Amino acid sequence: MDKEKIDQAEKEVSETYFYLSDTVKEIVNPITAELDNLVKELSKGINLYTNSQLWDFQMQISVAAYNISIAKEQTSLKQACAEALYKEGLANSYSLSTGTQEAKKQQSVLDTIDKQGVNMLWTAVSSLLKTKCDEAHRLVNAIQNIQISRAAEAKQLGSPRSEVDNINFNSQGDSE
Repeated sequence: MDKEKIDQAEKEVSETYFYLSDTVKEIVNPITAELDNLVKELSKGINLYTNSQLWDFQMQISVAAYNISIAKEQTSLKQACAEALYKEGLANSYSLSTGTQEAKKQQSVLDTIDKQGVNMLWTAVSSLLKTKCDEAHRLVNAIQNIQISRAAEAKQLGSPRSEVDNINFNSQGDSE
């Protein structure tokens, strides 16, 4: 293998990757900003939050995931359009090219590299939005598990399960 050719190919891959990844971030970041901010806040430490605050986080994360899922479906459509246009471009280029089958195939790939790049872009956007949405659901499940653990621990200690229970527990104690 020729090291210079490999290095050049790696350089081209990196350039394409950085261009596409920057574009993906420009598209995805505004869509996921709310979720990203919630995750950043929660990453400060789960013990900083009361059960009531965690319930609120669950709801906010679920709403953010809902919004992301709608955007994900829209980008899936855009990705499907990009793929269809890429395939159409390949077919048109192939039919207009001359030479052997392999030469026509290779020329059609060269002629449609821009459409292939757009297809890759929207595939990446759709995939990233799906991943963020899936992870949001996992985060909600993790918060629920923490609340279940807190409730079980409170039950073992004979104390209220939540702040609301604590208020009700204290109010009952005051009236006796």
